[in-house]
Amino acid sequence: MIRPKTPTTTGAAHLEEAGLRILQTASRAPSSHNIQPWRVKVLEPRRWIVCADPARRLPAVDPDNREPLLSIGAFLENLALAAGSLGLRADFAYLGDDPLAQDLVEVLLTEAPPTGYPLDRIARRRTLRNGFRDTPISAAHVAALLTPFRGQAHFLAQDSKDGRYLGEGTLEAFRQQSWRDVAQAELADWIRFAPEEARRTRDGLTPATMEIDGIGGWFLRRFYVKEKVMTPGFRERGIKGVAEQVGHAGGWVVVWAPDRSVPGLLETGRRLQRCLLSVREMGIAAHPMTQMIQERPWRDELASRLDVPGVPQLILRIGYVDAYPDPVSLRRPVEDFVLQAPALEASHESTAREDSPCA
Repeated sequence: MIRPKTPTTTGAAHLEEAGLRILQTASRAPSSHNIQPWRVKVLEPRRWIVCADPARRLPAVDPDNREPLLSIGAFLENLALAAGSLGLRADFAYLGDDPLAQDLVEVLLTEAPPTGYPLDRIARRRTLRNGFRDTPISAAHVAALLTPFRGQAHFLAQDSKDGRYLGEGTLEAFRQQSWRDVAQAELADWIRFAPEEARRTRDGLTPATMEIDGIGGWFLRRFYVKEKVMTPGFRERGIKGVAEQVGHAGGWVVVWAPDRSVPGLLETGRRLQRCLLSVREMGIAAHPMTQMIQERPWRDELASRLDVPGVPQLILRIGYVDAYPDPVSLRRPVEDFVLQAPALEASHESTAREDSPCA
């Protein structure tokens, strides 16, 4: 089944040019399966509500809605950086602690001196899956990777006992998830084999984002449909690919939050994005591989096994790479995820009636 496109709304018409640019930059945040789980309600041109889109959840693998909240946290970090670069300060007010709530954060933009942050760093961020070297990560780079997490992350070398546990556990958790039909069907719903579907939805995974290039990518685009994702052959090829990936890395970063609160997850997502925006300059790739957090028994044992003083929220596979190509993942235009708040709509309708000669 092809997932319907989110209806285009009129909210973007009430944004300033700077607001449009800020939100388009914010939408470069990472998300599992490239679901892009955010929506924005425009209350005023510089006052917004950032929301979770319930149609873009992953309940089969993430019933607690952890990963969309992390992604929205990364969206907020991009938003703050983009606003600062354009001479605006973004202040955030968290609105509650329900992980399934839609309204999450109120954003207020005010004038401020420009920060000079280079927005091309956000535009060039890319998640890489393949081509990792086995070279150990230098101590200086480990320190730089962990700094954004403010003490809420561990680095584990690839050849350490815990590093081997993560590699083996990730493969087995991926294998288990691949043979869980409801999880595999959820994945299938977000793969865009046909270029015309990719152009229509501007989300999901394409052969290019899965790094299937050349004749293999051409074959998938030409002949594959979603039903193929459920076949034993597709599942086994995915497992084989992950076995290759976990066998090559410099190490792993395990990220946690103090608790399961929504503000804690959003803040963890912001810290994650700060890390991801720094890795390219170090020649390092960071590949989120969270199957151990999604699948039992690993999700129940991970914290105690790795001596994590909190709730594990993310696992990153880290490695040096020789080449860092430009991003290829799709992004929806602002008009597809910005909503006009009812109060603003009513205000404009009232003004229109007052100005009408028929009023």
